[in-house]
Amino acid sequence: MKLYSAAIASSILLSSSIAAHAGTVCSEKTHTKYGETRIYSKDYIATCRPNGSCAAVTYKMNKGTLEKDAPLGWDHRMSISRFSKGGPWEITFTAVTVVPDLSQSIRLIVDKNNSHKIMSAFLRQKQAINEISIDTKLSDIILKKLKKGSNVRWEYTVKGAEKGQEGATVFSLVGLTKALKWADCAQRLGGF
Repeated sequence: MKLYSAAIASSILLSSSIAAHAGTVCSEKTHTKYGETRIYSKDYIATCRPNGSCAAVTYKMNKGTLEKDAPLGWDHRMSISRFSKGGPWEITFTAVTVVPDLSQSIRLIVDKNNSHKIMSAFLRQKQAINEISIDTKLSDIILKKLKKGSNVRWEYTVKGAEKGQEGATVFSLVGLTKALKWADCAQRLGGF
């Protein structure tokens, strides 16, 4: 009898701890992980943090990348972040196994036919040497194109590599618009 009661009590405690981390925000079912409130939107994770920043993030593992070189299961990431309510969106790209050369331009190709060459003057290094952010004014223009597309190819020069060696990956854009709409709504509500 005591064993049965302990099992029921454990089950109730487990249920209540799960319920404390799940909920609904802006009509979407959410969960909390790593201190963020999140939703999944097809190929994107939309997140909002207690500091008020929100983002839509997607990851890519290119064929041929060794798992030991990309232990998190991805070798490229695209993040579209806004750090304060109503502020500008910022597009950031991350490469795990190589370092993009910030002194060179990058190219974004939406759906194989809408190409954007972004000069190095509009790029900046984020917190790590392998993260590149696009100027927020330019990010806003590019974001409008991304929302209409189904995929985007990011091409960049690899720092320290032989002349002309490029890195590239293709990110899906499926789920991006919904992820950004949720992040915008959740950020306006605040309280994470």
